[in-house]
Parts: sequence; structure tokens; C-alpha cells
Amino acid sequence: MRNTAPNPARRRRSAEVVTLLDVRLPEWHREKSPARQCVVCEREFPARNFAKTCSPECSRNLWLANRRKYYAANSEKILAKQRQSRRPNIRQCLICGKDFISRKNSKTCSPEHLKEHRRLHGHKYYLANREKWVVRGREQRAKRSPKIRQCIVCGKDFVVVSGKENTCSPKCKAERRRAMERARYRSEQRVLKTKYRRISVSELQPILVPINQASAIIGKCRRGIYQLIATGQLKAVKSGRSTLVVYESLKQYAANLPVAKFRAPHGATPKA
Repeated sequence: MRNTAPNPARRRRSAEVVTLLDVRLPEWHREKSPARQCVVCEREFPARNFAKTCSPECSRNLWLANRRKYYAANSEKILAKQRQSRRPNIRQCLICGKDFISRKNSKTCSPEHLKEHRRLHGHKYYLANREKWVVRGREQRAKRSPKIRQCIVCGKDFVVVSGKENTCSPKCKAERRRAMERARYRSEQRVLKTKYRRISVSELQPILVPINQASAIIGKCRRGIYQLIATGQLKAVKSGRSTLVVYESLKQYAANLPVAKFRAPHGATPKA
């Protein structure tokens, strides 16, 4: 059971609820609508408001029939209004020179004059562009005429069907393709060889040399090399227990040595 008291504002008003069954419809509504005959197809249909047709198709046909009747009865008035609203475009015929009412932007007064105008205008256009047409005709005739070309594989003469053929048969075409692939492969290998060329040890310039090689390079003994290192004329570094001489210092030492001068032998002439 509910412990709280019911809210009086939310009480059900069952007595005030009105259902549709209690409402009585008027007599004219309870009666069935009388049947009416369609104006177009003459079928009977239940009448709704002021409807004269039974379906939208019949309504469309009735509207078209009324429209035809209206135009048939008032055609003269409609045409007179259209003539008043449109201003006549009077032009001079290009062939006979007579004035006429131009319709659809026509330039001649009759179909015969229109044909004559087209013939004359086409002839004038041809005379104005005669050189262009002559050149175009020569090009077309040259394209249609057979061309003889020499096959680049076997050297035989053949008739060219299209403008890009260089071979006389599919066999020569395949041989040409293989030759092009071989040439492309050789060029790629040549580029790779020049790009990633193996460098031999003899081509490399040393940075550090041991004492034995340093003595062989400048032509001094090991003791002389150690003396030069001690006096500071050569630069040396230690790599573990071995002593290495800087190659650039050997070059600099050789460049700083004085130039040797000798007395010329008897009867020899010194060079200038």
C-alpha cells in the first residue's frame, strides 16, 4: 500500500473523459454520398465536393478539352494579341533585295533564295581559304598514298601502313625490341660502373704512413726520420705501440728543402 496520500491535483477525471462513441454524427453525414457520373469516361463514382471526374487522368483530359474549346472560340483574339505584342523584324533579302518579315533570323525571303545564298556564300568562303584547302588536300592525298620504307633490322623494303613502323614483320619487330633492351641494359651497367667504381689501394692517398714507408718516401734512414720527428720538422702520432708519420708533413718537408745547385760540366751550355 502507498504510505503517502494521493495528490488531489492528479486525480483521474474519468467522468469528464468523452469518447467518440458518445458523439452522434448528423443525419446528412450518416447517409451515403450519392453516386455521380464522370464527364469523360461516364463511369459512376461517389461524389466528393464538386468533382466532375472519377480520377486524375480524367481531370487532365477534361482540362485539355476545355482548353481546346477556348482556343477554338477565341483564336482570332489570341493571334491579334500576339501580333500586337511582337514587333515585325523587316529585313532586305540578300538575293532579290525585297523587304520581308524575318522569322527565326532568316536572311532571305524564300527557300529558293536561301539555297542560292548558301551556294554563293560557300563559294566565297572557298575562294577566301583556297590555299588552305589545297594544302590540306595534298596532305590527305600524301597520307593515303603508300610509302615505302627500309626495315632497320633486315634491310628489306616494305609498305608502311602507319607512320611509326620501322620493321617489316613481327619477327623483325621482336628482334628490334630485344636489341633495344640489350642496349638499355648496357647503358645502365655503364652508368652503375662509373657511379660505383671500385677504387684500388694504390689510387688512395695515405693519411698516415709507418716509419719504414716514410724513410722510403723521402729517402732517409729510420734514425734520420726519428731525428726529424724530434726536431718538429715531421709530425707523428702513436697508434698503440707503433709510430705513424703524417703524410702531409712529409710533403711539406720535401717542399721546404733547398734547391740543389751543381756546376755545369765543361762545354755544356746551361738552359735558360
